Amino acid sequence: MNIGENIRQIRLKKGLSQENVAEMLHISTTAYGDIERNTSEVTVGRLLKIARILDVNHNEFIGEIAENDNNKVEDELLKAELLLAQIESERWKERFMRSVFQINKPDSPNRQKIGFK
Repeated sequence: MNIGENIRQIRLKKGLSQENVAEMLHISTTAYGDIERNTSEVTVGRLLKIARILDVNHNEFIGEIAENDNNKVEDELLKAELLLAQIESERWKERFMRSVFQINKPDSPNRQKIGFK
């Protein structure tokens, strides 16, 4: 089994159509079908989005592949890349939330002084 087939199996278990998932990804149904047929390369970012849409851990897409495929090094690299992308996504969310909710008090030493002399 390959990643596209794994995605398809999970999608079908969730009762979603290709059209449903494609719409949530903001791509055409044909483009999504290409992902499931493995005629198009899927980016790590898109793979993470598909995992969120299907409400599964991204490792479910590649779990069976690692057990059945001889390309274990490639599988491990893909797992590492997915993990790094997920970590970076979490860091970005944290930075964003801090910037949105950071309160600058008037007497804060980090606050730039603006005014006339």
